[in-house]
Amino acid sequence: LINRAIHQLRTNEADFSLENFVLEYTPPAPGSYAPVLGNSYLIVHALEAIFQKAYRGAINQPDPHVLLEHEKFGDQIRLTLKYNGTPMPPEHFEKLFSHTKDPAAKNLGVVRTLLEQQSGDIRLLDAGTQSGWIQFEILLTTATQELPPPSGDIDHVF
Repeated sequence: LINRAIHQLRTNEADFSLENFVLEYTPPAPGSYAPVLGNSYLIVHALEAIFQKAYRGAINQPDPHVLLEHEKFGDQIRLTLKYNGTPMPPEHFEKLFSHTKDPAAKNLGVVRTLLEQQSGDIRLLDAGTQSGWIQFEILLTTATQELPPPSGDIDHVF
């Protein structure tokens, strides 16, 4: 799912060059995680949107850098997305995940809704004021037993 979201972002972002970015991400070894619950198309769409926010947020930095980490967390996969963008002002925190046309929301309300509908979630860990990195946590729920991916979708596996 992560690789598909990154590929879609690279394909869809013709207005700026992703070659200027440092992306630190080590894909998990095959079989490391159980399949993710939910519709893989919607999960990829949500991940692509948050990755796009990270890239756009870091674009004006002298050394744009995005770091994606993953780990098993109970029956979930925890993704931590970090980027070195301009810190978010505190007045944006309340609106960050709202469904509004306010630019502070950055479409993250839609991302949260998509993830929640697929048994996942997203939250802000650091607005860039504590660590210098804007950090989001994305939780994806895995199947508690090995189930075949729906409709033969082999890309449903994390």
